[in-house]
Amino acid sequence: MKSLNWYNENKTMEVGMKLLFLKVGVFSMFSLLILVSDTPFYMKVVFISAMLFFLLPFGNHFFSKEQMSRKVFSAVTCVAVFTLLLTLVPALMFKEISNSTNFFDFGLSIIVVGFYVILGFFIYGIPVSLLSDWISGHFSKRLLVAGLVHLTFGMLLINELSVIPAICAASFWVMDEILLRKRFRTILYNEGTH
Repeated sequence: MKSLNWYNENKTMEVGMKLLFLKVGVFSMFSLLILVSDTPFYMKVVFISAMLFFLLPFGNHFFSKEQMSRKVFSAVTCVAVFTLLLTLVPALMFKEISNSTNFFDFGLSIIVVGFYVILGFFIYGIPVSLLSDWISGHFSKRLLVAGLVHLTFGMLLINELSVIPAICAASFWVMDEILLRKRFRTILYNEGTH
């Protein structure tokens, strides 16, 4: 019996170490990408600080499958919407997709804009949203506090990118709250439909 407990403790520690190495590896890789980019220094600090959030020692209840799936689904939805909005609206306003050469440029702009939108929502948005959940969980007016945290972090980037980050933060918060109200588990696993 004692050897079984020892085995279980070692197995748990081994899984914990693998998870820690994975977190540190991902953090290091993205930090290197951010550091070598030509982004302004204060934005590099903000992005790396947001990623540090994943290294904090939260329990498994904080990074549950349901919560992380909801955050990723919110991010993917917002990425699709904002990539299309940031490319379609200017193209339609300036009628730039009328011939085949401009259509190729339009496709290329979707790829480039999509890349940056993905980086914004996944590297910055998801950690901020998780931080928002953690902070707002300590207040009775959780919805208001969560919205303020999202908007505050969105406004940190407002100098460089106009008001787009604040709008992205608000949309991420709204999408996350809609999924939270709908109980994302029922959407994810189709529970309650039988």
